[in-house]
Amino acid sequence: TMMLKLPPPPPTRTAATHKWRFGYGSNLGLKTLREKKNLSVDRYHVGIIKGYELYFMPGLNEYVEPAWAAIRPSPDAELHGSAFLIPNAEAEGLDKQEAGYNVVDVEFTTYDGEVINVGLYVPKKPYVEGSSSEAIPSYRYLKLLKDGASEGGLAQHWLDMLDSVEHYITPPHIR
Repeated sequence: TMMLKLPPPPPTRTAATHKWRFGYGSNLGLKTLREKKNLSVDRYHVGIIKGYELYFMPGLNEYVEPAWAAIRPSPDAELHGSAFLIPNAEAEGLDKQEAGYNVVDVEFTTYDGEVINVGLYVPKKPYVEGSSSEAIPSYRYLKLLKDGASEGGLAQHWLDMLDSVEHYITPPHIR
């Protein structure tokens, strides 16, 4: 039987109409992007960005969302996640939602070796060694990352790393 070869994506999907964004936190999973964030994802790849590492920064508060996913520059680190192509208007909307982050253009490499320039959400408040604090994410938020990562087929060592992150336990007196 002949292998069905898909035609290349239409040439209209250019930088003029669509933008690439990279998800490593709640924007990681395709299902979440489509169902919760109502994004029209045109293309979706998983892979890595070199030179950044994942950590969790303090969120709203311990009762609502104790921590958000964040990244900090780290020369030898690799950040695993997803690159997704969405219409410009949706990218603008997502950028507004992610108001605590700047969009930085970086090079993303898919697990298959394709290189794509993507917009990476980098916290506006840079991590300062010795003075910035880290936080423990909620079970719900951490599960969102784990589900997105396993759904996307991220590398096993990344899934294992996410499994090793402890989650926040609400003190009994505020349950």
